[in-house]
Amino acid sequence: MGLAHDLAARAAEFHAEAHKKQRHGLRSLPEAIAREWQRKKPEVFKEASGGKTEISTWIMHPKATGFKPSVIDIASALPEELARMHDADQMLIEPSATCSRSWRLKFKFCALAGELTAEYIARDLREEFPDQFTDEPPAKRAKQEELDKV
Repeated sequence: MGLAHDLAARAAEFHAEAHKKQRHGLRSLPEAIAREWQRKKPEVFKEASGGKTEISTWIMHPKATGFKPSVIDIASALPEELARMHDADQMLIEPSATCSRSWRLKFKFCALAGELTAEYIARDLREEFPDQFTDEPPAKRAKQEELDKV
């Protein structure tokens, strides 16, 4: 077969091994991300409990060597609760500029926090001043023509 074949076979073995490592790394992403999320989750909840509505945390995959998973690869490997936030545009995924094994998860839930804050304040006011609130809807406004007749 000759020298060219021997050299090509060595190069092909290298590329086949790299492909195998990449496949293994991609298959292990869901488990690795879930493990990282369980480790980081208490920190994220602590920050949210402090009133933050934009929170960042880094996750990494120690077996992601020799290849760089794309944001799409990471998004498709997210645990269900993170995937729902990502699909609702409440969480962004950013790759690290310096480490191929790290990605930043950026949680953004300011609008939802604002809505819930308004609900909670209304609930507290109803409890504190129950006689000032009724469950009856406000009286309907009379139409301008009816007011003109009076």
